[in-house]
Amino acid sequence: MTRKSSNHIIIFVLLLLMAVFSTDPIFAQNSTTATLTVSVTIIRSNSIEKAQAPTVSNGIKLKSVNPMQKDAGSISLSGQPNGQVLLTIPKKINLTDAKGNKVTYSSVQPLFNKIPNQKSSKRFNKPFGGQAQFGNKDGKLYVWLGGKPMNTIVHNGDYKGTYTIHVEYN
Repeated sequence: MTRKSSNHIIIFVLLLLMAVFSTDPIFAQNSTTATLTVSVTIIRSNSIEKAQAPTVSNGIKLKSVNPMQKDAGSISLSGQPNGQVLLTIPKKINLTDAKGNKVTYSSVQPLFNKIPNQKSSKRFNKPFGGQAQFGNKDGKLYVWLGGKPMNTIVHNGDYKGTYTIHVEYN
């Protein structure tokens, strides 16, 4: 490209920019009106409907809880039918009894199902959660949780702690 042609391009670009950003019209213009049609889809909100902690103690000792057992913890989620969700559970939680004794509880891979049937549930694709899909008709998702004590010496008693479940709707 010659210097003369590059100067012409620069002048053309400058004139074009002046025409576009000028507040006063350069040329006589007709007034026009545009009408836009907008449509909005309201998506049902997502929520946690029910949560129940696993029964980790029978009053005498702490025990391991398999997500397939009847005393497994459970949550039921409600969201957009066929919508995707990413669920993450903690790798471990700390529990304390009334006397101050502590125990660390390790989570085990949770199970999920689109219907409230624990026996036909599937494991998440990762040890501490993963992707799942809400049911196609009612937008429900059921999750079962479990864990096991990591301490070798555990004192008798009722232990309590916080189990934070992160739910991300995609």
